[in-house]
Amino acid sequence: MKDRIASLPRGLYVIIDPEVAGDRPEEEIARQAIEGGARLVQLRDKQRGKGLQLPVARRLKEVCAQAGVPLIINDHLDLALAVEADGVHVGQKDLPVSIARRLMPDAIIGCSTNNVE
Repeated sequence: MKDRIASLPRGLYVIIDPEVAGDRPEEEIARQAIEGGARLVQLRDKQRGKGLQLPVARRLKEVCAQAGVPLIINDHLDLALAVEADGVHVGQKDLPVSIARRLMPDAIIGCSTNNVE
């Protein structure tokens, strides 16, 4: 476990949220963030359905892959698998971490928590 944690990118971790982005394309935000030193990008979209998130996630994956920066998808393991994201972030009410780990054994898995238990 320590080796896995030690291998995570260190530095600026950018979360792209279309609600905050306004009219700016997510991939342009990612590109600028990476140029500014971002070491990891996470797509967090609580507004649109997965069908609308898929093309955005694909474009983000392309931008991130070209720069060698990992892409994390929020909440949707199936979307992360579809775009070959580098990881997934699950919430308390999403898929259990153990299942995410089983389906993405080499991926970065993040989990929101509200307490230490």
